[in-house]
Amino acid sequence: MLSLVLYSTKGCHLCDLALDVIARSPVSLPLTVKDIAEDESLMEKYATKIPVVSALNAQKELCWPFNENSFTQWCHSFDVQ
Repeated sequence: MLSLVLYSTKGCHLCDLALDVIARSPVSLPLTVKDIAEDESLMEKYATKIPVVSALNAQKELCWPFNENSFTQWCHSFDVQ
């Protein structure tokens, strides 16, 4: 099963918006929120990009900005119902 990670950090209003978009999506997938501030390598990679949703099994990412429609289409590109 596909699982998603939302790379985020505390106090990121765009990350809060991304969580709202994901919550409104009809796609139901396991989601883990990962705080990039807790990992130096993630901080280097995502500091100026968050929020970013990553599909771990597929090794693909969806970068902000995205809306419910684009998030849902991105998920469906992995044959997710």
